[in-house]
Amino acid sequence: MDYQFTMTPRLIAIAVIGFILLLFLLLALGFQIGLQWEADETRQQTNTTAASQPVFPVGLPTIPAAPALGIPAMPMTAAPSTLAPLGGAISPPTANPTGK
Repeated sequence: MDYQFTMTPRLIAIAVIGFILLLFLLLALGFQIGLQWEADETRQQTNTTAASQPVFPVGLPTIPAAPALGIPAMPMTAAPSTLAPLGGAISPPTANPTGK
């Protein structure tokens, strides 16, 4: 019993699609490996530079309080909102605002 292998258009299309998918997956794998290598190199460089730089203790500058600068303390008040509430209907302005 012999099996004759024939190249039909359907088999050729399946082979081409399979080859393209294989190339795409290899490209994606190479991209992921490159990202991993870059992350490893960056982590290694930051560890090397952090270990080689001397650490100097630096204090934060102090900011004097507002009364010491002669600025009067003003209470914080919220400005009235001119926006419509969320989900609320917006009413149109009145045609005659003077009421006449």
